[in-house]
Amino acid sequence: MYKEYIAYKYRFFKEENLENILEDVIPVTKMSDNDIKETLNRRTGEFPEILPRNVRDIVVELADGSPREALLIYQNAILSKEIGKSCSKQDFILSTDEIKNEVEKFLDVWVDSLKLTNREEKVIQLISHERILSRRELTKMVLENSKIVRSTLFRIIENLVEKKILLPIRAERYEINRKLLLYYKYFYPAKLTK
Repeated sequence: MYKEYIAYKYRFFKEENLENILEDVIPVTKMSDNDIKETLNRRTGEFPEILPRNVRDIVVELADGSPREALLIYQNAILSKEIGKSCSKQDFILSTDEIKNEVEKFLDVWVDSLKLTNREEKVIQLISHERILSRRELTKMVLENSKIVRSTLFRIIENLVEKKILLPIRAERYEINRKLLLYYKYFYPAKLTK
């Protein structure tokens, strides 16, 4: 998560030096979706209509327990709006499209940093409709639906764990990274049907 944050911040705010970026990185524990919603509500203060419920839900879904990511997406969506000299509260209300554009930028930086191979992408496409699976289920699903051989698949699984796409949760069970699922859900649904 911190690598994505640094890459994102460095890409869009190059005037800040690396020292300032590293000062921003302080480990935090995962928060529940309700806690993140409350954080966003406190951030909007007296103007809760600036962040409509449907837009807030997208931000919270992407944040995956990280209030820093939620606030970063929210802040950058506000800063990227074109606002004239005279502005009103209406100028700052975020639409679903505006927040999706900001989320897409954020996810593009993250996915680019993963440097996925074609085979890794194929495995992700095959398992992306699942949230949690065992190693056995994953192996069976991929071997039945692709031409990837077993030994190559085990190496791919190790690489996906290393890249934090597959997150080990118990012995031989994996959770698929929520950000990657959202990337496919919102921006590249055609990849899911290949």
